[in-house]
Amino acid sequence: MPTTTNVSNLVINKVSDQAVYDAMIAADLVNENELYLIADDYPQIKNMTASDTTVALEENYFYIWPEMSTLTITCPVTGGPFGFRFTSGAPATTLSLSGITMPDDFTVEANMVYEINVYEGYGLAITWSVS
Repeated sequence: MPTTTNVSNLVINKVSDQAVYDAMIAADLVNENELYLIADDYPQIKNMTASDTTVALEENYFYIWPEMSTLTITCPVTGGPFGFRFTSGAPATTLSLSGITMPDDFTVEANMVYEINVYEGYGLAITWSVS
């Protein structure tokens, strides 16, 4: 069962995929000067467990998973923000997404952390290697 924690005034990360960011600007989802997604958009965090393998995201929550072998995420196509983070071990996490449009070249690799923020069905992925 996930636990919930309140957060405020925390910078999530810089938008890293220019094509998705441009699409978000064209759809009037963000302003051209907005380069950071702020956790104020996520009033609460849900800390998930490795047994939470299938989840329907709720608006205004940021979900954090540990290392996962499989993860199935369903997201409403409209609304937001929706966000989540997980660690992909070795072998890489098998990730299934429904209701989220990711860039064509998006793949999940082994030994990486993935943070995905979703607005109006568009997903932005920020990744870094597990150290």
